[in-house]
Amino acid sequence: MKVLFAVSNEEISESIVKKYQKEYKQIISYKNVYYFNAILKELQKDKTYDRVVISEDLEAFTNTQYDQIDKFIFEKLDSISDEASRGNDIPIILICSDRRAKSEQMLVKLFGIGVYNAIIGTDRSVDEVCRLINRPRYKKEAKNYYKIDSEDVSYQSENENDV
Repeated sequence: MKVLFAVSNEEISESIVKKYQKEYKQIISYKNVYYFNAILKELQKDKTYDRVVISEDLEAFTNTQYDQIDKFIFEKLDSISDEASRGNDIPIILICSDRRAKSEQMLVKLFGIGVYNAIIGTDRSVDEVCRLINRPRYKKEAKNYYKIDSEDVSYQSENENDV
């Protein structure tokens, strides 16, 4: 199992790897990156990752307007999910910030770009990350977990330059 971690510090990824290896008796080789752009570059360079674990709080924001932060995060995750789906479709496990709630618009948008493994609220734990590394959610499980309706989902890119 090969995992790309994009979390705020190495201690988090190390504790996830230790717990996973103990729990599932499977060795994880991993790499840490600390910026959204670094995730993209790493996936472009190396297509052999089995999972990508990303913390939504990866980069500090000077902007305090949540809609601007969400727009930035969504655009980055859209590019990352495009890259991760080239070839062997690498599941993205997203550790959401503590302000996220089920059935909110951001989750609907993430679902639309194929991010089925977001972790919200009290589920944000090492155990849950390990569980999703071991067995990522299917689309239907994600829809139930996110508490979203199919008619809410728009499956197109939000880039205004797209034709």
